[in-house]
Amino acid sequence: MKDKVQKGLLFTLVIFLFSCQNERTLEPHPPYDVASSFTIYPIVVDQMAVLPAKINDEQGLLGINIYSGDTLWSFAQEQCRDLYYNLRSTYTEEAIYIPFTKGLLSVDRISFAVDYFPLQKEGYIQSQLVSYDEKVLGVQAQKNRRRYEVFAFNLRSGTFTVLQSFETDTTRRLLMRAPQIIKKLSSSSPAFAAPVVDFKSKDTTYSYFLFWEEGGKVDSIPAVIPNTQGKGATRMAVVFDSLALWLVDSEWVAIDISSRKEVWRNTLGTKMLTSQPLLVNDTLFCAMENMRLYALQVQTGDTIWTQKIAGTPSRVYSRDSTLHLIGGSDGKYYRIHRETGERLPMRKNDIFFERTFYTDNNVTIVRIKNKWHIGSSIESILHSQSFSPDNSQ
Repeated sequence: MKDKVQKGLLFTLVIFLFSCQNERTLEPHPPYDVASSFTIYPIVVDQMAVLPAKINDEQGLLGINIYSGDTLWSFAQEQCRDLYYNLRSTYTEEAIYIPFTKGLLSVDRISFAVDYFPLQKEGYIQSQLVSYDEKVLGVQAQKNRRRYEVFAFNLRSGTFTVLQSFETDTTRRLLMRAPQIIKKLSSSSPAFAAPVVDFKSKDTTYSYFLFWEEGGKVDSIPAVIPNTQGKGATRMAVVFDSLALWLVDSEWVAIDISSRKEVWRNTLGTKMLTSQPLLVNDTLFCAMENMRLYALQVQTGDTIWTQKIAGTPSRVYSRDSTLHLIGGSDGKYYRIHRETGERLPMRKNDIFFERTFYTDNNVTIVRIKNKWHIGSSIESILHSQSFSPDNSQ
């Protein structure tokens, strides 16, 4: 108990020091070499950024201080090549966690000690993680995707504990995403919601929304009518108040968490392949493959506005009152007013931005050619005297 209290006080001190750093302006500093064998979206926690970078002629993950540019840690191992570019990391009070195909990487938020925990059985981890009660939650595929297990990882013991398992027959396959934490349903135990697709090539596809409490039975409701087109819920839930929202092929569906009844369904006419949904207050933003960005009212599902963007869009970020994204097909940096959907002007240039980037109210990280550029905003990067697209080779 004493060690835990001491570590908690130390963590509070570190966060305070980081907040003091945050009061100063982040000046652009020299760019970092991009890893050529894999990529992921930059991860930012506290004042640390995690980048896929070239490290002493090797490819790996690099943890840096975004203000000083100092290297905090690095991990250059062969398994980095299997990282999924659109992975979802998570963090607890103690550490940051990154999902690898065959294990988890943890980075201590105080000491920056790095540990890799391999899976304890055959299979692979899906690329999304969530955290609750200082645990990390994910899903692992086994038996050629005929079986999925929901696991909780405990950093102190370094063990994976199976919470739930789902299996289909030998002729079919499953696809499952990590569960989201939803509000408690009827007891003090946490409750979870996850999508699953049960499919077979050239046969009927079934898809369900799953709900369960820790240690309890699983309830399922159909996500879509059984079909032969492979339609199903293939993304994690977005949780807002009493609603769980899923993207089912080209439809957003809202389910009441308590009653398990459908509240609304909005067909957008196309899929989301390369982006991720973003929830800000009571508005859901979705960059879809029909080259449109949608703003949906969460309680009703009504479309508030749409804006034309490029195909294969990036994730969408919110910074102040502006949405930020990059078009995968045109390489342009888009800024869109969050309330009106109006596209905002930017400095004219011929720079092609890669899709994997990051921005929040304090820092922006963009990839141009073979370099990562870091600054307080996209404007600070482009207007920096030291910036030149030619230096990004």
